[in-house]
Amino acid sequence: MKKLGKILIAVILIAAAGFFLYRELTKKPPIDELESYRQSIVADPKVGSGLDLTEEQKNNYLQQFKKAKEEVLKANLDTLQGLNEIAQLKRILGDIEGAITAWEYANIIRPQNSLSFANLAALYHYDLKQYDKAEKNYLISISNDPDDMPTIRNFFEFYFYSLKDNAKAEALLLESIEPNKENPDIYALTGSFYADTGNVQKAIEFYKKSLELNPGNQAVRQEIQRLEKL
Repeated sequence: MKKLGKILIAVILIAAAGFFLYRELTKKPPIDELESYRQSIVADPKVGSGLDLTEEQKNNYLQQFKKAKEEVLKANLDTLQGLNEIAQLKRILGDIEGAITAWEYANIIRPQNSLSFANLAALYHYDLKQYDKAEKNYLISISNDPDDMPTIRNFFEFYFYSLKDNAKAEALLLESIEPNKENPDIYALTGSFYADTGNVQKAIEFYKKSLELNPGNQAVRQEIQRLEKL
């Protein structure tokens, strides 16, 4: 019962945190600060040193940036896809601050989107290891789009592998089932969590739910057979 209580508390905290952070992180800054964002976004990338790119690759990405910049300016910077492309190109070219600025601006003008929040979360998670900022953006992303399985998977890895917080990882998975109850991937991911944490019966239960929705998944079928022999 104590464990269930902890999970329920974690679920409530995750939901509440998502709502609170949504309000806090999507507040519009002053006009002069927005203009500073805009100027930074269309500025040429500050190409980083030590990149694993050939000169030809760098030039190709810079040409792609030039085209993306033209499209973004045509849209008066009011384009989520365009801003995302610019951010991705700056990230590839080692301009991490430029990428952050582009995604933050996208968060401001499209506060209910999930893409820019998810990409910014992944940058803070995998590239910068700034886990507090990663969690904030993951929470908003899945709050905006609860059936975005790639982001849910990244968020789960964040809790399970990076923070090593099993309670939050489990709460996230259980909270994500309702909006994804017809998606076999959420049950398979939950099954893998229970298998990795030694709860064999729970693992089998969730793997079987996944298999019911996707009977052709041989990897899940084999995992069930393996666990049933333990």
